[in-house]
Amino acid sequence: KLLINVVPVDVIMYEIVQDMTERYNQNTRLVADIVSAASFYDVRAQNGSKGIMHLEAFIAKIMVTLSESKNRT
Repeated sequence: KLLINVVPVDVIMYEIVQDMTERYNQNTRLVADIVSAASFYDVRAQNGSKGIMHLEAFIAKIMVTLSESKNRT
């Protein structure tokens, strides 16, 4: 819905990263992984033609990262 209303992918990713870093600010490794993934997929979204694909991949990466983080503790 956000993309239909012409909200850029980088703004969506920024808001997600902002929320995740506030939520998990005690776990610096997790925050670093999320910021690294955001950087990676933001570059891909800027260079690619279908931003939604890179946004979905970013969300999937966050889900995997959160799952792995829970398994470590």
